[in-house]
Amino acid sequence: MVTRTLTGSGPSYKVNSPYLPTSESIGRPLSEVSQLRKSMREERPIGFMFSGHGALGMPYSWRENEERWKKARRWYIAANELFELHMSVNKEIEQSLKGISYLGPLRSLPKRIYRVSAEIPTDVGRDGEYAPELLFRQGSDRVHNSVNRWLKELGYGQLDFVRQGEEFFQVNLQQEGKNGVQVNLAHCGIGLSQLLPMLVQGAITPNGGTLISQQPEIHLNPAQQCKVADFLIETATQDKRVIVETHSEHVLLRIRRRIAEGYISSDDVAIYFLDKEDGRTVIEPIPMGEMAELTPSTWPTGFFEEQLEDSFALALAQSRKKDA
Repeated sequence: MVTRTLTGSGPSYKVNSPYLPTSESIGRPLSEVSQLRKSMREERPIGFMFSGHGALGMPYSWRENEERWKKARRWYIAANELFELHMSVNKEIEQSLKGISYLGPLRSLPKRIYRVSAEIPTDVGRDGEYAPELLFRQGSDRVHNSVNRWLKELGYGQLDFVRQGEEFFQVNLQQEGKNGVQVNLAHCGIGLSQLLPMLVQGAITPNGGTLISQQPEIHLNPAQQCKVADFLIETATQDKRVIVETHSEHVLLRIRRRIAEGYISSDDVAIYFLDKEDGRTVIEPIPMGEMAELTPSTWPTGFFEEQLEDSFALALAQSRKKDA
């Protein structure tokens, strides 16, 4: 374990670790050790991670004096152990971060013709702009089949790819019940263009990875929003983490229904309500029972209450009309 505490307003950190010998273990302070400890304290993070390189720049002159090298040797070994520890931790963090994919609230509109990139994209991109190319490169494998299955479930049909020379391709949709007629993706409506990147990213997110999606329900009708919730649930049950920012009561209601039906446990679902208070964002957890029960006292005022209020108002207006 290594802890680094910023001291004062300067660039220096206090470094503590059981790997490091105590100052008393070397007798009186040696200039080499003092310089090494200074390098540790003044090492700056790259992003938010330390590399451990700061303590490795030890001069060869350490070894010229056998007595001094004997005293400083433990510090040299400790510095290398710390470096290896930093590298191991940093690698784990980098792998975890690479497993996180973020999809923004407004995805790119489809094109009539796409150009193949020089390098293979690693994800669909923040705006979903690489989703068609990833599918084109995948061919008819698991990802392609998964996307087509959900497109069919959502009532769209299946995708087909047409190569245009060496560098270009088109994406067509073979619609359900249209006698094999294919329509270019650019002419299939904005809802499909917003949905496709999420389906692709959900399929390519590795086990242990995280899919973050804002407004997955955008430009979809209520029935499709419920299907999207089922897609998110399926993705989450494949050893993947799913984080969704949504304004859709249909998505939330479908998730609660699947909990009650036993498809997913309430322990695996967390709901948070974000609000503004005094110019700052407040995150409020909403407790949910094992059968997706919600406690009225913990439900935020005005949150997803419009449909209920309109239903009551509609029923009241209809009853008054009949009585007139």
